[in-house]
Amino acid sequence: MARIARQADDSGFFYVAVCDHTFIPQRLAKAMSTTWYDTVATLGWLAGITTRVRLMSHVYIATLRHPLRAAKEFATLDLLSGGRLIVGVGAGHVLEEFEFLGPQFLDRGKALDESIDAIAAASSTSSPCSAVRVGRPTISVSRPVRFSSPAAHLGRRFLASGPAPGGGPPADGWLPQTAKRSELKTQVAELLQLRQELRPGAPIAIGAWRDLPRR
Repeated sequence: MARIARQADDSGFFYVAVCDHTFIPQRLAKAMSTTWYDTVATLGWLAGITTRVRLMSHVYIATLRHPLRAAKEFATLDLLSGGRLIVGVGAGHVLEEFEFLGPQFLDRGKALDESIDAIAAASSTSSPCSAVRVGRPTISVSRPVRFSSPAAHLGRRFLASGPAPGGGPPADGWLPQTAKRSELKTQVAELLQLRQELRPGAPIAIGAWRDLPRR
């Protein structure tokens, strides 16, 4: 992992990314493996051995964490890495993680939107207070720690992941995942239209991929 990150850094790649699962149930162990390093801790380690490449969570299951805790971790990582963090978030897909840790599985989409808003608010002001409903009673959160100003530029640098456009009001972009290449043109057009209706004039980032030649 270190060798790949350093090579990406030296070669001018835009970002390196770490995925996120708290645990993998036995029924998915063979398909998904059971080795999943903690996202924020791993990105912090990668920050220490690189200098330029951006650091992305691809993707962090925000609905399974308290937004205040997530905001502190991300703001700290962004500050200590020199502003290289990109927060990629997703709704999650492993049912058992929600049964143990989070909101109702079927409520995860709405919970994700609310989590993005709460994390962004806690990361962009010196003493935020926000209310968020994440599949349980509404809670008010106020940040007890004041971050220094360089951390504030974390702002709303959020990318949402999923098979269909997820860059609506809360997110700053869309990371296509399990999307079909043949459907991307239509989905991007829908995303841009939705963006214009809900956040007119706001910039948006759309992830892309390319097929690398096999050696």
